[in-house]
Amino acid sequence: MPSGATKPFARAATARRSVIIAQLLELLDARQDRSLRMAEICAATGMPERTLREYSIGHFGMSLSRYMWLRRMNLAHEALLNADPTSTNVTRVAVKFGFTELGRFSVKYRAMFGTSPLESLGQKSTGGGMAGPLSVPRPA
Repeated sequence: MPSGATKPFARAATARRSVIIAQLLELLDARQDRSLRMAEICAATGMPERTLREYSIGHFGMSLSRYMWLRRMNLAHEALLNADPTSTNVTRVAVKFGFTELGRFSVKYRAMFGTSPLESLGQKSTGGGMAGPLSVPRPA
């Protein structure tokens, strides 16, 4: 088989991957309030778990569960920065993004952003939301 014959298959696979990633991101946008189980994601995208794992590593450079956790943590960070401290609190924001173990959330938040969630509350973001790359935990 000539090497040029595989190009249409590669383009089709890339297009398919792009469609699945777009579906996945839409699903995550719709369900920001909690961590999704792999079975839910597979059902929503119509893809087997192994394929989703491969696509995630290829697209995000990390596992899907890690990406989802980082994404929710970044959303919580932006929400805390932009919150009105007179009408909301850290617990409300953490729970809104699916973090129910508040002590653990606070420890992970500080490790990732270098400040406590309470110190971030109402500090007004200059980052403009989730347009940029995800923040990742700082090295210890």
